[in-house]
Amino acid sequence: MSESSVDDITILLQGVLHKDVDLAMILESYTKYCPVILSIYDTDYNAVETMAKQYKNVTIVQNNLEEFIKDQKARNLHFPSAYHNNTYYQIRTTLAGLHHVHTPWVVKSRVDHFYEGLDDFLRTGITMNKVISSSLFVRGYKFMKYHFSDCLFMAKTEPIQNAFLLAERNFKDTYPEGLIWSSYFTLYFQEKKIAMEKLSEQEYYDLISEHLYVYGINNFPSFRIKIIKDVITKSKDSHRPTFEYLRHGCNH
Repeated sequence: MSESSVDDITILLQGVLHKDVDLAMILESYTKYCPVILSIYDTDYNAVETMAKQYKNVTIVQNNLEEFIKDQKARNLHFPSAYHNNTYYQIRTTLAGLHHVHTPWVVKSRVDHFYEGLDDFLRTGITMNKVISSSLFVRGYKFMKYHFSDCLFMAKTEPIQNAFLLAERNFKDTYPEGLIWSSYFTLYFQEKKIAMEKLSEQEYYDLISEHLYVYGINNFPSFRIKIIKDVITKSKDSHRPTFEYLRHGCNH
């Protein structure tokens, strides 16, 4: 990648720092490309402070879980499970990190995920000038519309920040991917004066494909993804055109 394009990107990693995560290796890899923001809980701060100071382009954003819980109670947000709690916390920690992004583009991932060879993913976003979603957990039209990846994506900073603000404001009991990306495309279609609720299935495929590209997870030379108690290092997914992902979803 050229220096000018790298200067336009920040990588934002959010979430809980699990004990088996090799954060030093992740930072060593990602800081070669561009600045990195770690949006973590204050309980993890001591574990990463010394390590992060080794890099001039790493910023740590601390989040207080007790404050999130107070906000939930004040807003009468009742979650049916820890899963939906985590969705709310993901949105809050991502928003906290986005406030520190000062580049036109941002790549959002998680502190317990690692993708080798991220440069091709970054180059694809800059070259195509589209939202780039990894294929991880992309679901097909009949499962849920606007269900793209929340684990790894690249987008213009201002619109994705506005989408997370809308998702936080209108938080509801649903899949995090659907909540985030339906918020994003609600704002996008409002700007374009398109009635998203009236889109036919084919119009959905056509309009989303114009604005979003699905990047097959197996395009990375290797990856390590922690999902609840499991670690994924291989995928059955084979790269396909974006409209095929929109129609059928991924094959993980």
